[in-house]
Amino acid sequence: MAFLAGIKSVLPMEEVLNLKQQDFYFDDGEVKLFNKITNEDGRTTMVYWGAMLDELNMYREWLEARSPRPV
Repeated sequence: MAFLAGIKSVLPMEEVLNLKQQDFYFDDGEVKLFNKITNEDGRTTMVYWGAMLDELNMYREWLEARSPRPV
């Protein structure tokens, strides 16, 4: 996912590796189409995740399938 996010967003790899799940998804699991990414220097970049919408949905399903189920 990190490689794909780097290619599709054209972010530097350092910034891609700092991304968190909340940078891609809303709390309800929907993919964010746009997101502001602020790096450590204070520079803000608007990123469009819609180019990898299918991959992000498949990744979310994969994560949910492998997460521990509450009892």
